[in-house]
Amino acid sequence: SLGGTIHANCDLQLQHSLFIVAEHHFRVRHCLMALPGTKTEELTKIISHPQALAQCDTYIQNLGIAKEAAYDTAGSAKLISEGSLKGVAAICSEIAATHYGLDILDKGIEDDPNNYTRFLLLRMAPVRIPPGVKCKTS
Repeated sequence: SLGGTIHANCDLQLQHSLFIVAEHHFRVRHCLMALPGTKTEELTKIISHPQALAQCDTYIQNLGIAKEAAYDTAGSAKLISEGSLKGVAAICSEIAATHYGLDILDKGIEDDPNNYTRFLLLRMAPVRIPPGVKCKTS
């Protein structure tokens, strides 16, 4: 991810002796969303997961709007929707905006058009690969 490794996840993997058994590279496309009718000029704060904020840092700086870390991206949309938070936007997926009834103010706001996040599948026991089978998790 553009935001770097989430070190807390690495620590948990080591603490619980978990094995990486697969990985998936996912293209992340961020959107800026707020309550219906909100204009970008009316925003006072943008909330999202720290990784999403990092992946959109230049965009946020160019807007000149304060940012605040939240637990996750979709959860940020939920907070705005359920709390009717005026002047607050979330960075999350288009699906989250639709699900929580928010207006998309801008799409593709990630700083790098090659924004991918690597997700890992973990197990408590390693997977035994038969000899000769090509298998790699980076």
